[in-house]
Amino acid sequence: MEYERRKTDAERNEMDRRTADDVHTLTADIAVLQSQMRDLRDQVGDLVTRLEFVPVKLLVYGLSGTLLSGVIAALLAQVLRHSP
Repeated sequence: MEYERRKTDAERNEMDRRTADDVHTLTADIAVLQSQMRDLRDQVGDLVTRLEFVPVKLLVYGLSGTLLSGVIAALLAQVLRHSP
């Protein structure tokens, strides 16, 4: 508390100026964050929903399974052909 009394007017004015600058900076940062949040909300609206993705997922899994089955069948055929 004694330290507070020793502060000069110039020191107090400097602290007030720095505080005002900090408040201004924070206000600007909040405005930027709000703008970015609006942009994110717009982008989320354009994303594919889970229900729209299910048919694509089934198609890709089905084709991948068919391809993998074909590769395994070809390898098995090669092994069986060369066995005594």
